[in-house]
Amino acid sequence: MQHRSKKIKKSFFIILVVLIVLSGGSAIYLGNYYHSVDVEKYMNGSSEVSVEKFDKGWFFDGAGEEKALIFYPGAKVEDLTYASLLKQLAVDGIDCYLVHMPGNLAFMGMNRADKIMETYSYDHWYLAGHSLGGAMAAVYADKNSEKLDGLIFLAAYSTKDLSDTDLKVLSIYGSNDGVVN
Repeated sequence: MQHRSKKIKKSFFIILVVLIVLSGGSAIYLGNYYHSVDVEKYMNGSSEVSVEKFDKGWFFDGAGEEKALIFYPGAKVEDLTYASLLKQLAVDGIDCYLVHMPGNLAFMGMNRADKIMETYSYDHWYLAGHSLGGAMAAVYADKNSEKLDGLIFLAAYSTKDLSDTDLKVLSIYGSNDGVVN
């Protein structure tokens, strides 16, 4: 009986150590991400675009009334890094929603487009994403293609076969990318 009690204590101790190591490793991994720089000028409203925080990200409200784009950031990239791009799109007439992802990982919030499309009304919705954000946008689009008009990949690719959908797809990448082939 005493031998069994020691075994249980030893097993519990090993499990506890493993959980502590995994928790610490996860915290270090998630805390090490690409931080945006000099984004304040893009986060301030202007005569052309107002910028508003909402519960899951940022809204860039330009002159557009009919089209909106929801943007999923890349893995371990701070969401505000994309503010300059989305503010320019809003100036050009496409309202943009920059989605904040838990832990800066899009797979942890890939259905966040649902809430946005339920809350706001546009005639045309587009979903875009960078890197892992693009891959998760494709997963979302595969299950929700009837809600979307198009999908945009920024240095990303689809992990789903979307050929049976009516989605328009645009893929943008650098010729010297070295990762996306």
